Amino acid sequence: MDFRTKLIEVRKANGVTQEELSTKCNITVRTIQRIESGQVQPRAQTIRILSEALGFDFFISTKNLTGHSIFWHIKDLFNLKTHKMRKISILTLTTITLVASILLIQAQPVDKKKPHSGITITYNPDKSLKRVDVVFTNDLTLDSLIDIREKLLKANISVSYTFMEFDKDGHLTGIACNMSDNQQGKGSSGSFHTSVIKPQALSGFYYDYSKNAKVGFCCGFCWLN
Repeated sequence: MDFRTKLIEVRKANGVTQEELSTKCNITVRTIQRIESGQVQPRAQTIRILSEALGFDFFISTKNLTGHSIFWHIKDLFNLKTHKMRKISILTLTTITLVASILLIQAQPVDKKKPHSGITITYNPDKSLKRVDVVFTNDLTLDSLIDIREKLLKANISVSYTFMEFDKDGHLTGIACNMSDNQQGKGSSGSFHTSVIKPQALSGFYYDYSKNAKVGFCCGFCWLN
């Protein structure tokens, strides 16, 4: 049911004429006639006045307002002259939800986030190297290991594999390697060996060049919970 039809129904149910409603609302009879005939679309302020005069909530009970934009509804939500308590409850709940979401995001252990299998290289906005993660998993093959070594060389990190073992399908089951950072002023190096690749305990190494890095270099089981 549209607004004009509902207005006519409510006005007649209250035994109020157009002239009497005009007096109550301080709105001209001509305006009320044009609203009820569908010639004009009433503003929110007019709907509020009519709601108060007839003791009926047109905002909730008609479909007329579905034609308004989302910005109109947001603006009306902050208009506490109508349905004050309901709107305060909505705003309070929305605020609490927003604050809780922000706190939850901030509480996420970013440093403990596990990287993907293989090699992951991230850069700073100025294109300088930020972090390099190398994770050895059963998904890797000999081709994958060669590709990792080539990508590391482009990042000025050298790696030499001293031991590699694969299953019958060619997937990595054990590995040993030496790694060295050739970045100027860095020079971190180390070695790593595991005869059994364990999915529940990711193994490999990383170089973290970010300014706030707590540990700039790690090799072994660096991503344990």
